[in-house]
Amino acid sequence: MKMDRGQIRLLPADHQTGPMPLAWLLFLMIFFIDPAVRWREGLLTIPYTLTISLTTVLFLLSYFRGFWAKGGELILIIGLQALLGTVLTPLNPGAAVFFTYATSFAGMVERRGLTIALIIGVTTTAALTAYLISAPPHFWAPAVGLPALIGFVNLQAAQAREADAQLRLAYDQIEHLAAIAERERIARDLHDLLGHTLSLITLKSELARKLLDHSPERAATEVQEIEGVARRALHEVREAISGYRAKLHDEIEQSRLLLEAAGIESAFTVDLEIERIGRATEETLALALREGVTNVARHSRARSCQVHLLERDHHYLLEIEDDGIGGEVIEGNGLSGMRERVEVIGGSIDLSTDTRNGRGLRLAISLTATTHPLNATARGIQR
Repeated sequence: MKMDRGQIRLLPADHQTGPMPLAWLLFLMIFFIDPAVRWREGLLTIPYTLTISLTTVLFLLSYFRGFWAKGGELILIIGLQALLGTVLTPLNPGAAVFFTYATSFAGMVERRGLTIALIIGVTTTAALTAYLISAPPHFWAPAVGLPALIGFVNLQAAQAREADAQLRLAYDQIEHLAAIAERERIARDLHDLLGHTLSLITLKSELARKLLDHSPERAATEVQEIEGVARRALHEVREAISGYRAKLHDEIEQSRLLLEAAGIESAFTVDLEIERIGRATEETLALALREGVTNVARHSRARSCQVHLLERDHHYLLEIEDDGIGGEVIEGNGLSGMRERVEVIGGSIDLSTDTRNGRGLRLAISLTATTHPLNATARGIQR
């Protein structure tokens, strides 16, 4: 729990778990079965009621604090919940649910070796408690087996989150280094190209200004030469920055490598002649492929991804399908930028969940194969 501008926040802002910890509290209903039975049979006493109430308050405080705690504090919370299960189970068999909560928090401990030791320790405590109260066979599975299962599932989930965070960090670093290298290349090329050219234009402009009064014809010749130098410089600048444009061949290969690094099985189908695609169309498809595959690697939790680049009925089609978590997609800067680039050259974009099983996402981009003015002229860089 945390105070935030005068308000109590029970759970941290975690985009991966969201409000699910509130749903996990439904398991606590097991703890109230015995009190409900006693109340129905008229056996509910005041000491028992106070004990159940105090235990519930202590558990809820430890539960919500557990999502904020780290290190030694988290271990104390795990110990408290295991202690509640040990002490209360002889009085209320439903208190064995506290062992499950304890192992679930054990999966959140940062040190993997300590996590395994805590899960084994809590599970062993649950088994000893069941043995000491001579629990029936049907009691052992939920009281002992479930805590062990939940603990190791949470351990696996924590390892997956850690790997995902490392992958994101590595990808961000690669993007950052690539951007720096590209800026340095452009700066170096522009300096080499324009340093001499602009000096020449400056000298010829000064000469033309001096010749303008007493030799207009020579001044006009110098102005024509200045125009020619400027045109050649413009052409050279365009050639220099052409390397900054996204290339579809390169993006296909980079997408393969990214999905492989993310542990996602990929399949690419390319059925079009990339050399025939106009420059703006190729760049749009390449940047869309980069953004779509990056989103799959970062957010989908997919196991497989299929990419199709096709030319059908005078249209180019890019499809990216994954079998990840799917759900509603909120467009960020990347998807919004992709949509703008596609629509500016007359294309369309569709993003939908796989209706067959409710999982996965399908990104489909359609562009007209006919030559677009932006493709024909290639003037400027389309962003």
